[in-house]
Amino acid sequence: KFISLKATAGDDPMTVTLERAVELITAKIESDAAKEINIFDAEEPVIKVLNGRYGPYISIGKENVKIPKDTDPKTLTREDCLRLQAESAGKPKKVVPRRVTAKTLSKTTSTKKATSKSTSKTTAKKTTKK
Repeated sequence: KFISLKATAGDDPMTVTLERAVELITAKIESDAAKEINIFDAEEPVIKVLNGRYGPYISIGKENVKIPKDTDPKTLTREDCLRLQAESAGKPKKVVPRRVTAKTLSKTTSTKKATSKSTSKTTAKKTTKK
């Protein structure tokens, strides 16, 4: 694994000391260990209870499931995780609408103009052939 040097702490790749490098490595290992709350890997599928950016969640294969706020993630069992996955499968996922920016807006208007020009040319050709 790679560990980033902290520019705010004055770390420079050319002048970093061995002690500082070891300190950064141990801090990274500790933060990675704190991310995993519990792992159920005795049976398939492998279930992980993790600390994420927005709070604890359950990872089952490639699917992530939110943990309710009133539930303690440290006390979850494998059966609880599978039950929460089944409950979340019935709920529709939130659909976030795309933001319309000036760039995407100009692209859509230019494609509309191009298609309207091409259709008018083809109709004009058809009328002259008759």
